Amino acid sequence: MWRALLVATAAVAPVAVCDGGPVARVANLALQAGAVLATAAGVRRNRPAARHAWLLLWAALALVFAGNLAWTAQDLLHLPRPPSPVLLDWTFYAAFLSGTAGLFLLAGHGRGHMPWESLIDAVIVTIGVAIPVWAFLVEPRVVALGLGPGELAARLVFPVCDLIIVAMTTRLWFTAATRSPAAAMLTIAQFCLLGADILFWSRASEVAGAQFNRPAAVAWLAWFALCAAATLHPAMRDVGGNAEAARHRSGTRRRFALLLVLSLVGPLVTALGPGASGIGARVVVPAFAGLLAVLLVVRMQLINRLAGRRADELAFRATHDPLTGLGNRALLRERLREAPDGTLLLLDLDGFKLVNDTYGHPAGDRLLVTVAERLRSVVAPGDVLVRLGGDEFAVITHEPAVPSRILAALREPYAQDGLELAITTSIGALPLRGSADPLRDADLALYAAKAAGRNQVVTFEPGLRTATRLCDALRRAFAAGELTVRYERIEAEPGLYAARIGWPPHGAATLMAAAESAGLVMPIGAWLLDRACADAAAGGFSVAVPVSVLQQRDPQLFGTVLDTLRRHGLPPSALTLVPQGSGALERLRAEGVRVGLATAWHPAGNEARNAS
Repeated sequence: MWRALLVATAAVAPVAVCDGGPVARVANLALQAGAVLATAAGVRRNRPAARHAWLLLWAALALVFAGNLAWTAQDLLHLPRPPSPVLLDWTFYAAFLSGTAGLFLLAGHGRGHMPWESLIDAVIVTIGVAIPVWAFLVEPRVVALGLGPGELAARLVFPVCDLIIVAMTTRLWFTAATRSPAAAMLTIAQFCLLGADILFWSRASEVAGAQFNRPAAVAWLAWFALCAAATLHPAMRDVGGNAEAARHRSGTRRRFALLLVLSLVGPLVTALGPGASGIGARVVVPAFAGLLAVLLVVRMQLINRLAGRRADELAFRATHDPLTGLGNRALLRERLREAPDGTLLLLDLDGFKLVNDTYGHPAGDRLLVTVAERLRSVVAPGDVLVRLGGDEFAVITHEPAVPSRILAALREPYAQDGLELAITTSIGALPLRGSADPLRDADLALYAAKAAGRNQVVTFEPGLRTATRLCDALRRAFAAGELTVRYERIEAEPGLYAARIGWPPHGAATLMAAAESAGLVMPIGAWLLDRACADAAAGGFSVAVPVSVLQQRDPQLFGTVLDTLRRHGLPPSALTLVPQGSGALERLRAEGVRVGLATAWHPAGNEARNAS
């Protein structure tokens, strides 16, 4: 709709400004009336948050249209003019007050208090516009007409009002949350209004003169049409203030360049301006230039202050987590470089991934914020508390009771979104004195706490380093295919061989412990099942394969076993599963897979016996 309005205005405008005849003046009024109606429709249709501000802008358009209608009716209908134009003038004054109030409210309806930077910038821009307007448009006309102070004041009242509107418009532009088309059209419209009034009132031979002025008429129509188009545009809902965005933009290079250019306006006008009258040379331009200089000095101070705040913010963000407000890994490393005493605690939340996957990341983020609040409440003053990322936290504490307080605080249920969530935490503790790599050693203790059943504290001991080296070695050996499988005949069952996995030169107990610590029990178990079935199918024998407790808990085990048998063409009766511990394998038994007696899942385990 806003495009259609602009196109229609552009199509009719040549008729409306062709001359000062009745047809042109009626067409001009028709375009103004259409803009007033379109503005009202736009406010009603788009329902902006700052509805009262837009209604004030609509009132300004309506009042100007009413004044122009009365003015035109007097001329075209030859009605007697009122003895004094005060009533008509006050119609336009009311329009000015309404438009100014609307723009002021638009710039202030967003979040937070509007920063002084934007208001000062708006005044600087307005003075920068006022100086050349006075020097090159107004003052030459004042000299030509020989106006006295009273006549000059009466003639300048509307341009001065327009300058105030320009100041409010510039403030709105500088505080806008986004550079939307609606904001751009509204801004251009107010500058069109300024240009129209300056052109009209500077060229009129008398204060109440109303002779036709084609450039001014074009500018007035542009003001009406652009205001209406801005109101019809959907982006008008978001036009308004955003204090935080305005503060961050107020120190940009473009803004600084604009202020630098405007600082040169006064000297340039003084040097290049046409022959100035006494009041212009002695009062107006020097007063404007002096005020501009003062505002620029104040503005530079605000820019320096803003730069300092930004530096502080960047320093804070570099060492703090944006979600919880706690310190981050960089802050922890900085504290550890200071070689403190005390104990380093690494925390990992047990069950957090399940909450995140079940209820979504927003719920997980809210849970992390609550966890951070509980941690703040239990650590001692002076302790270092950071979030390392994800669901991992760290504390440097000097109080021995802090780990137990953390366990107790975090295991309490979490009420969130009508749900009661339950998580615990595992803690790896490391006395800081004597550790060359505290984060690595504390992480080893944390992993040991999780392997030991979670929801507990494990203090680092040097033996954990050996276990870690074995885990890394097993991962490399498994990836490189260095694990072996041998088969032992089971005397009680002719044709049945037990699959034994090996990791030369390590023993069975070492392999089992390393696999559990490295989280490789499931991958190695699946590999052993696949390898044993392939060898049994190729060698024509039956095979007994151990199944770990973790595998038995896997809901995918049933499908995995049957898929493996089908892939290698091995009948179910040729496979015997030997569970470690108790496990429910009845579904596989029903499919023809034999289940043997329980035995340990390692190379030296007892042979599978009494298969059924």
